[in-house]
Amino acid sequence: MIYFYGGTFDPITNAHIDILKTISKKLRQNDMLMVGVANNDEKNFKTHINHRLNMVQDIVNEKLQKYNICIVKQESRTYKFIQDYIAQTGVTMKDFTICVGE
Repeated sequence: MIYFYGGTFDPITNAHIDILKTISKKLRQNDMLMVGVANNDEKNFKTHINHRLNMVQDIVNEKLQKYNICIVKQESRTYKFIQDYIAQTGVTMKDFTICVGE
């Protein structure tokens, strides 16, 4: 199962970290948490996408390194991003669980 949690993480907050921890603890052996760091034209970001990707990766490395977590740059809306991922990898929508915070 691929659990997907996306956000702008501008900046990453304690609430984001708590959500990542909660999802991570539910992962089974072959599960993966995919964290989409969103970048879209509809928002004026405080920090560049590469900095936000690095911030999220640093938190994962520091606090969640024992879990299977993949940080990805998300350039489109979640549904489109997942559709594209499915087309590229051959997984199906049944392989995804979309996680929503707050």
